[in-house]
Amino acid sequence: MPSFTPDPNSGVPLVRQFYEQLAAQIDKGQLKPGSKLPSVRQQARETGVSTMTITNAYARLVAEHYVEAWPGSGYYVASAPAQTQARRKPFVGRTSVDSLWLLRRVYEDDSTLLNAGCGWIRPDWLHIDGVRHALASLARKNAAGLANYGTPQGYLPLRQHLESLLAQRAIEAPPHQIVLTHGASQALDIVARALLQPREIALVDSPGSTNFFATLRAQGVRPVGVARRVDGPDLQALEALAQRHRPKVFFTTLHLHNPTGSSCSPTVAYQILRLAEQYGFHVVENDVMAGLEPSGLPNLASLGQLDRVIYIGSFGKTI
Repeated sequence: MPSFTPDPNSGVPLVRQFYEQLAAQIDKGQLKPGSKLPSVRQQARETGVSTMTITNAYARLVAEHYVEAWPGSGYYVASAPAQTQARRKPFVGRTSVDSLWLLRRVYEDDSTLLNAGCGWIRPDWLHIDGVRHALASLARKNAAGLANYGTPQGYLPLRQHLESLLAQRAIEAPPHQIVLTHGASQALDIVARALLQPREIALVDSPGSTNFFATLRAQGVRPVGVARRVDGPDLQALEALAQRHRPKVFFTTLHLHNPTGSSCSPTVAYQILRLAEQYGFHVVENDVMAGLEPSGLPNLASLGQLDRVIYIGSFGKTI
């Protein structure tokens, strides 16, 4: 039977107190593998804390494999609890969950957790062998060129190839209009620096990329969110914010938006361009999921032909 002594005066949240005391008892072998734990209601009644406190603590213990939840039966000490100590993470408690906190944790190597909001492709979906073969082949064919400086816009044959790929998406972009970067994040950073000054406002999808929001703030730019709907950005909110702030730019992802997974309808896409023309702002279309999208979806770059649109693509999701 687990023991729990709550201390309401310690300043430590009761959820954390219960979690840490029970985890310590399991680590020390005081609670044997397979032993049944009291139900949520029983534990709450005996310890004098709320059922929500016990539920949240049990959920944390289950997530870290200290405890197993058996539907219709209850909670049990995991069959191999000794293996969980290496997976144990610092308890968040009352820590502020902001961009800095997320950036510190998003790259932690923890196979037990799913980074649902990261937009990352599963490792076994990536064509690692093909990339390795291509790099080796490139090194053999053009070894001298690997050490030389290139042009600021990037490798011309690749830009010519991108011209063909973009044409398949009905985007007319000759090589001199294409700039290669080290991924979409660098492209977004460059565009933000080119278009915005410190203390200016940029409209962004809400929810959206924590990494990019942190980049804007580091440049002294204030991101202002445009609510995301099932069919794309909320047009009423976008127009109201455009009227109020007169922004220079709106950063958005039309299709397979992260983290909602939603895609923009043709009607909404046309209206975004209409508002951009009416209120004089540019639209930066972050289309990193191109190639994974269903065929036939519109993009702003093809509808507006790069008049007020800056198009950002990536191979990071498709290679």
